Amino acid sequence: MNQLTTTVTQKGQVTIPVSFRKKYKMPSNSRVVVSEGDGFLKIRPVLSIKQLAGCLKRPGQKPMSIKELRDFRAKGVMFDQS
Repeated sequence: MNQLTTTVTQKGQVTIPVSFRKKYKMPSNSRVVVSEGDGFLKIRPVLSIKQLAGCLKRPGQKPMSIKELRDFRAKGVMFDQS
C-alpha cells in the first residue's frame, strides 16, 4: 500500500496528494466519502453517474442481474447523482 503524509488544517481540511488525485481521477471540487474502521480513516472518491457511464457494458454478454448489481455496489463503489 502506498502511503504519503499530509496535514489536517485548523478547519479540518486535508490535502490529498497530487499522485493520488491523478491515480483516482479526482479533479478539483470532487466529492469524497470518509469512513472509519478498525482504527483508521478511509477516503474514497464518489463517482458521478457520468463517470460510471458504460462501466457495466459487457459486449456479447447478458445484462447484469439485480443481485450482480448489488454485489458490484457492495464492493465499495459509491454513487453520486450529479
